[in-house]
Amino acid sequence: MGGNGHMTGEVWRPDLYSDLTSWVHLWDTRPKIIALVIFVFGVVSLNSFITVLLSFLSVLVVATSSRIPFLFIVKRVKWVLPFLVFIFVGLILGRGLTSFNDSIYFAGVVSIKALTSITATFLLLGTQSLEDFLKGLSHLRPPQIIISVLFLSYRYIYMFREIFLDTYRSVLSRGFTNKFDKQTLAVYGDITGALFLKALDRSEVILKAMEARGFDGVLPVKSIDGKGIRTKDIIKTLGVISVTALLLWLDWSVV
Repeated sequence: MGGNGHMTGEVWRPDLYSDLTSWVHLWDTRPKIIALVIFVFGVVSLNSFITVLLSFLSVLVVATSSRIPFLFIVKRVKWVLPFLVFIFVGLILGRGLTSFNDSIYFAGVVSIKALTSITATFLLLGTQSLEDFLKGLSHLRPPQIIISVLFLSYRYIYMFREIFLDTYRSVLSRGFTNKFDKQTLAVYGDITGALFLKALDRSEVILKAMEARGFDGVLPVKSIDGKGIRTKDIIKTLGVISVTALLLWLDWSVV
C-alpha cells in the first residue's frame, strides 16, 4: 500500500505506511482501539502541564518506534494546527478576569491534550488499513451507524480535498494573490461559500447513487476470519493502560 500510494500520488493518505512490520503494525486492531480509547480519556483527565507533556512525549516515542517517517506524521498533524491555534487563542480570551498567566497555562494544557489525542489517533489509523480498522471496530459491537458515518466521513474528506484543489487552481488561474487585506478576505469568503455549495451538491449525487445501489444506512463490514487476539496484543494493551495509570498518578501527585 505504501508503494502504491507514492505511485498514485496519494501521499496524503494516513494509512500510506500501513504495510510496515513494526510492533504497532502487528498489534491486533481490536485491543489497539481499546488501548487508544483508554489512553485518550486518561490524557483528557490530566491537569498538570508536566504530565500532559509527558503524555505527548510518550506518543512521540511510539510514533518513532512504529517506523512511520516522522516528517510524514508532522505533515498529517499540521492540518489540525490552525484549529489548535484557534482553541488556544479562544481559551485565553474567554477566561474572563482570570490572570493572563493562568489563562496561557490553561490554554497550553488543553492544546497539548488535543495534539496528543490527535497524534495518537493518527497512529491508530496509520498502522493498519481502513478495512482492518473497520473490521476491528465492528468486532467491538458499536452501533453500526457509527461505522457507516466514520467510513463515509473518511471518504468524504478525499472528495472535499479534490473540490478544494480544483477551486484553488481556478482562483490562481485568474490572477489571485494571497495578501492580508480586505479584498483577500472577501475572496476567501466567496471560496468558502462555493466550497460548501459544491460539497453539498456532490453529497446529494453520492446519496442518490448509493440509494440506487440499495444502501440503507448500514455499511456491510466483513468480520475478522480466524484471527484471534494473541498474548502479545494483550501485553501491549496492558502496557498502554499502565502508562496511562502512571500518568494519572503523577498528575494527582503534582496537583
